[in-house]
Amino acid sequence: MINAPPFPSAPRLRGYDFIRVLGSGSTAVVLLYAQHAPRRHVAVKVGDPAAGAHAADALRHEASVMARLPLHPHILPFLDSGRTDDGRDYIVIAYAPYGTLADLLRRGPLPCERAMDMGVRLASGLYVAHRHGIIHHDIKPSNVLIGAREQPMLGDFGVSSDVYAVRPAGHSPPWAAPEVLRGVQAGDEASDVYSLAATVFAMLTGFSPYEHGYRPRSQSELIASILDEPLPRIGRDDVPTDAERALRMALDKNPGNRHYSALEFARDLQRAQYANGFPPTPVDAEGEPRYPDAFKRLGRCGSHGSHESLGSQESQGHEPSPSHPTATGPLPSRRWARPFAVVTGTAAATTAVVLIFVCAVAPLMDCAPTPSETRIDVPQSDGGYRRRVPDESITEAVGSAATARTAYGGIVKEAS
Repeated sequence: MINAPPFPSAPRLRGYDFIRVLGSGSTAVVLLYAQHAPRRHVAVKVGDPAAGAHAADALRHEASVMARLPLHPHILPFLDSGRTDDGRDYIVIAYAPYGTLADLLRRGPLPCERAMDMGVRLASGLYVAHRHGIIHHDIKPSNVLIGAREQPMLGDFGVSSDVYAVRPAGHSPPWAAPEVLRGVQAGDEASDVYSLAATVFAMLTGFSPYEHGYRPRSQSELIASILDEPLPRIGRDDVPTDAERALRMALDKNPGNRHYSALEFARDLQRAQYANGFPPTPVDAEGEPRYPDAFKRLGRCGSHGSHESLGSQESQGHEPSPSHPTATGPLPSRRWARPFAVVTGTAAATTAVVLIFVCAVAPLMDCAPTPSETRIDVPQSDGGYRRRVPDESITEAVGSAATARTAYGGIVKEAS
């Protein structure tokens, strides 16, 4: 069934068929279309004529920013942009059938393992955006889209800016860093890391950090808490201490005390995963190791369950490497295969020589003393699983170096 268009009619786009309205915001509406070739559903964000030139400028800005970003499994794909016959600007983006993280959190907090997994994946996408000179400025649950394979994706780059921009940018107070709320700066990599950490905090509590801890009755009370009150505890027994420590570092009021990049935030979460028996989630960033080198030495790499395919080597058309198995538990490393085969082969050859000696040569040596028993030590198999080696270094912390409405995924959402 086709829903009634919101204003004044859904635009006719060549190569697309309108299906229904997904949601609306203050400057744009998001519509679901069926693309002819390739056959797929897409989301089309169209400027609202009532918003005037501001809506068109915002969409053109978002299109230009998203066009600079590479294809990444944890960044919402930008597909196309243009202008309708009646003069409305639009952008075409991937359709996220599972809505947003905010929709997901309305059902309650996430399991700790899934929250850490999503945190690493989103940090990978954010690090890639930063490497391409883009500051998001508005990371929050309603701007994290859940794709068809349940992968989290950073979306809504409408208020993003260049890393060198000094103009004020939009933000949502519950998720904004203190320095942004104070107006000290428009925002940078450190403030994006703060907002991402606040989003992961919400995955574990269901609320932004200071809403969780202080239950403010107004936005002014909320901002005062963010600026002046200590960061509240998560308050869940199943959240490991080092996972909460990673979040507290990223949420430090002083940007100089935070992780110096989104990648290092991801690494801290990986260390927490490893130290607590969760399969570490791979980092997906070109030129960067998927896991810390210490994990490779200890032979424990891999992501859990169906999520490994999200941004993994398999999704890129590559075979998994020996040190990056994809199963839920630690798998045998192929680095053991060659030494074990050599030792076993040597043992077999030595045994054969001894048997020949005993059967053919020993009977002729009447005066020789009785040969002693020959023992060959062969490494015992541990069932193919590499033992976990304690290493304190892999759990150490890494050194530091405008509320808006959005609509994606079929539900109208207001930033909280």
